[in-house]
This record gives sequence, structure tokens and C-alpha cells, in this order.
Amino acid sequence: MVVLVREVPICSNTCDQWFEACKNDKTYSDNWLEEYFLHHNDKGPIKPDRPCRTFAEVFKNGEGLCNQIYGQCFKYERSSNCMVFDFKGENPNDKVVPRSSP
Repeated sequence: MVVLVREVPICSNTCDQWFEACKNDKTYSDNWLEEYFLHHNDKGPIKPDRPCRTFAEVFKNGEGLCNQIYGQCFKYERSSNCMVFDFKGENPNDKVVPRSSP
């Protein structure tokens, strides 16, 4: 599996708001990116044979949601050097400083 982004810092309040908005929604997976590749064919998605659970049961909180939902693509970040999903006006994400590669 090819991952195009890794550990993009997402602001903790963004993750927490996302979790609060979806905590009662249901999913069968804690890693949507991996599940897409494992359970998808040319006719579309194939639902695995397991029960759906609420986001609250699967992710527990905003940190779990951001750190798990797309594998290692996002990282829950408590500092101000982080990305947001929803904004008006100038893009605040342009000011996020990339981390140096290991």
C-alpha cells in the first residue's frame, strides 16, 4: 500500500470537534485507508463480515480518531503547528511548518 502523506499534524480541537460530530455514527473499521484496499474490488466496496460500532466505541476520542481513521496519515497535535479542516478567509494551513524527515 502506498501512503502519500504521513503524520500530518491535525489540530487537537479539529480532531475533537470531528469526533463529537460523529461519535454516534457507525463504522466497522478503525482504519478506513487499510480497509479500502483490503475490501474493495472493481465493483465497489465489500463490507467485511463484522458488526458496525459507534465512533465512540472504536476511536474513544478525538485523538484516537485522528491517529487511526486513515492509518498513519494524520497525527493528533496539541501545539499550534497544525492543520485545520474548516476555516474562512486566508488558509491558516499555509503557515504550518513541515517536520524534518527522519
